Parts: sequence; C-alpha cells; structure tokens
Amino acid sequence: METLDQAYLNDLAEKTRGGSSNAFAELFAASGARQFSYLSGMLKREQGETARQTVLNALEDVYVTALHRIGTLSEPSLFMPWLSRISFQMFGNTSAEPFMHLPLTESQVLVMKDIQGLDTRRIGDILNYSDAEVRRYEKAGRRHLAYTRGITGTDISEGTFSGNHTEIRMKEDLSAAESASVLENIFEKSGWKPNTVPMEALASYALYRKERFSWQKRLTGAAMAVFVLLPLLFVLPRFTVTEAAEGERGLPVYTVQVRSVLPVGRVTARLRNHSLPVYEAGAKEFTVEPTRNGALTIRVELINRQGTESETEVTDVDCTGPALLDSLIGEDFFTLYVADEGIGVDYREIIAKNAAGEEIRPLEYNEEEGSVTFSYPEEDWDVYIPDHIGNTLHLALTLQQGQ
Repeated sequence: METLDQAYLNDLAEKTRGGSSNAFAELFAASGARQFSYLSGMLKREQGETARQTVLNALEDVYVTALHRIGTLSEPSLFMPWLSRISFQMFGNTSAEPFMHLPLTESQVLVMKDIQGLDTRRIGDILNYSDAEVRRYEKAGRRHLAYTRGITGTDISEGTFSGNHTEIRMKEDLSAAESASVLENIFEKSGWKPNTVPMEALASYALYRKERFSWQKRLTGAAMAVFVLLPLLFVLPRFTVTEAAEGERGLPVYTVQVRSVLPVGRVTARLRNHSLPVYEAGAKEFTVEPTRNGALTIRVELINRQGTESETEVTDVDCTGPALLDSLIGEDFFTLYVADEGIGVDYREIIAKNAAGEEIRPLEYNEEEGSVTFSYPEEDWDVYIPDHIGNTLHLALTLQQGQ
C-alpha cells in the first residue's frame, strides 16, 4: 500500500473529533482497507464468503467503537495506531499487558511484531508508516522495555510473546460497495448522522491518496531546491522544557516541546552522567521521567545534525525508601509494619532471600494496614521492601541463638 499523507489524515481525525460525519467517512475511506487486512489476519478464518462477512462485521464494530471513543484520542496523528490497538483489544487473542505502559506508537509496533509476528513492511502498511519509522519505534520500544526491566525486574525481550503468530493475507481488497455498506452500518449503530458525500467520491484516487513523487521528480525537485534549502543546514533547534503532572510511576514528568521547521533527528536526556529514556508523545513533543534528583540535561538535534542543550534542576523525585514502623513475632510467623511517605510501598515486589540467594515470598500482605507477613525462618534472611520506583528498605533478619 502507498503511504497516505499524514497531515491530511490528521486533519480528518481532528474534524471527526469535532463531530463531522463527512470527515469520518473520508477517514474511513482512507483507513478502512488497512484495518480490513489487519482484522482478516487476526480472525484466522478460511477464505470465503462466510469468513469475509465475519471480517466485515468486525470492521464495523471496530469503527463504531472508535467513534464512541474518538474524544479520548489525545493526538490526531496517532489515529492509525490507536485504531489498530482497538482492533487488537477487541479481536486479538493474546495479552499485551507488558506493552501497555509504552507510548502508543511503540506499543502497537511491538504488539504487531512480537505477538502477531508481522514483518516491518506489513506493520508499515497497516499503521501508514515507512519502514524506517517502524524500525525506529521498535528500537525505542525495546529500549524502554529494557529500562522498565531494570526498574521492575520484569524480563521482557524480543520474541517473548512470539508464539502463535498470525499472518495477514487477503486475496481481495475492500470493494467500494462493501465500504459503502459498512460505513452505512457504522453510522446506524453509532447513532451519528450519515455522511452527505457519496462513497464513490470519497474513494476517488485524488481525494485522499497523496501519491509520493517518483524518484525522477524527487531528484529534479531536490536539484531545484538545493540553493533554497541550503540555509536550513545551519538551523538550530529551539525547545522548551516544562514539568508536567506526575507520571504513572510517581515520577515527575518533563515535557520537551520542539519548535523548528525541520524534523527532529533525536532527543537525548542525561542526569548525573546517566542516560534516561526519552518518550515520543506527539509531533515534536517528547517526555522524560527523571529517576533521581540533580541536573537534567536535555539535548535536541535536528536532521541537519545541529543541536542545542538545556539544563533543568530536578528536585522533586522521591529518593527515600519505605520505613519499618513495627514488627510482630508469632510462633510460626512474623509480621512487619511498613510505610512510605513518597509514592507508596510496592507490596507485590516484597521478597526475602536466604543465604543461598533463594527468594521467599510473603504469606500475605495488607496494604491498608501496611503489613506484610512471612513464615518464621529457620535461618538468617535478608528482607527487601521496595517502593514503586525502586527505593528499597533492606532488613537483615538474624536468628538469636536457641531460637
């Protein structure tokens, strides 16, 4: 499939959020074939009329759901991966929970790559991305997963969910008649006012398919524009760094908003000479979650290799681990009472280790009481009580002689 013009899709998604039925119909005409292909692979049905009608019904349900949720779409440019996530959530048969904390673009690429086994080209077709963009989001997602593994201890790597791959192949495209019928049913089910522009007009080649220039045209245009664009080689990026609301893990979130006519090459962040992951939040917008206090250095580089840095002092990261308030020792158990003044104790990650390094899990814990109970040990233990960002209370439990 040829890549559709992203700015045009963004405009349609924005107008759809504003309640325009014609814009939604146009958006469906542009994206429906991709979702039809994606759904056909997930449903794993044999080719034939029955299987095809099943896919068409699923396509209706996905777009009806999208219309109901369109107000929750934070950024119009994310419409294609957002729509594909809805399809996967409704008809996918494997949990993608480990990926859900990632930015939408990265999580959907990794779901398609690791869970569904799709290749880079197919992912690009469905999400309207180039091969380079797919590889970039995959690389960023794996880097963020590796960082998450370092914080939480969760082992998520390439191929972890690679079983039962689904191959997406349909012999026929979505016809104009099928598109018109599906669109009519979507409006009827969702309660939206039907579009007034005929599907024949919406599906016309010139309306929404912005064909890329051929290589000959590109080379000619590049030669004519080289003198005009030469000054851009020396353009420096301008950007602002602001602290946003607290993130899901209790860490402060800093937003980097880049203002430049040139695309962003890369954004990096350092804190105390340690690199931090940078998340892509939207068009020329990025977020960073510092894990400690200190001088946060943000560097932005454009595709012309020109870059600038900005330094921000981070002071509100929770660096204090949980505290032991009290303990209770019974005949065959002991209970620890703990509290954390920061983002809270991570009770699910509390463990003890014996001298051999074997992990012992608590018998139970009560978050309301702030208590965690272990069976009484037969040897010395080390008990580790973390909060939600890795600050850990380490208790050395030593048995007295005669006990």
